Amino acid sequence: MSTPAVTVTADVPFAGAARVMTRQRVEPLPVVDDEAMAKGVLSRTGLLKVFLRDDEEIFREISA
Repeated sequence: MSTPAVTVTADVPFAGAARVMTRQRVEPLPVVDDEAMAKGVLSRTGLLKVFLRDDEEIFREISA
């Protein structure tokens, strides 16, 4: 892990998180809340899954 820890908050868009991971050369990337408490971890695989959905699944999500 890097010092200080490189993190993002949950409101950072996927593209922004990907830029942080690339520029800071970190993976996985911890996701924290406003009080710096861990909420999850984002990996490159997790970022790519957004783009690996079929059209029907995306349509259902948008419709809901």
